[in-house]
Order: sequence, then structure tokens, then C-alpha cells
Amino acid sequence: MNDYTMQDIRREYNRRMKESKQGNIGTDIFSADQVIGKTLIAKSNVPLKRYAQAGAPVVYTAKPGQVVGTVYSWVMDGPTLWWAFYDDKNQPYYAQHKVGIFSVEALQQQGAQTLEDIKEAADAAANPVSTSIMKAVKPITIAIAAYFIIRAFRD
Repeated sequence: MNDYTMQDIRREYNRRMKESKQGNIGTDIFSADQVIGKTLIAKSNVPLKRYAQAGAPVVYTAKPGQVVGTVYSWVMDGPTLWWAFYDDKNQPYYAQHKVGIFSVEALQQQGAQTLEDIKEAADAAANPVSTSIMKAVKPITIAIAAYFIIRAFRD
């Protein structure tokens, strides 16, 4: 197993997300440390393998809505990220990460935060006054704009 830092994983994952033409998760990018310890739920068919290699045979395919497993680690095989799980006999199995095949909602229900959520929380903690002001000013600005638009149409 190669030694990769969390920064390496984030960089590779972000690169792949930007290059990907599929996926409806948009900016919902999770770092690996937010996924470890969480249960992944299949959003589409997820092939499971005993080895984290593209050429390894598929031993099972998790169908949409099925539990894929609880992530205990991750492995990089070249540029490919694999999530690692244990079966009921404590044998490892792997699922290749692909955009859109796991339920983002299920991850968020388990407390996983996106990189954007983490950044917003850090920004809010660093500057709580301006964050509070912006949250208050935005709806007021929208209300004022709506008032003038309605008034313009009535006149």
C-alpha cells in the first residue's frame, strides 16, 4: 500500500471531480477523513472486489439502496481511489470511488461534512461578526429588491 497524505487524496479527488462530466453532487466534495468510519450506501451499482485493482474480479455488486459497507480505510492504486471495508469474516474488500455511485445524503446524515461546509465553518469562526451581518443583510436586500420590482410593475 502506498503512503499518501490527506492532501494528496484531496488534490487527486478534486482534480477528478473537476474533470468528470458525470455526477450530480456538484460542490459536495468530501475529504477521505470525513468518509472513514461512515457507512456508504450505493446510489447505483457498485462492484466490490477482494483487491484494490482494476483487473481484480468482482465478487459482489451492491445494488442501489444497499449498504456497501463501513469504510475503514482507503487505498490508491495509481491514480485510482478505492474505499476499503471488512466483511462479516473480517476479510477486506474494496469499492472503486466513482462520482455519483454513493449516496451523498447518507454520508451527510452520518455527520460527514463537505469541504465547502468545513471552509464555511472555519471562515465563520475566523470572522463571526461579518458572517452574522451577511446572513442578516442578504434577506433584507432581497426583500427591498422585491418591493421595488413589484412597485415598478404596479406603476
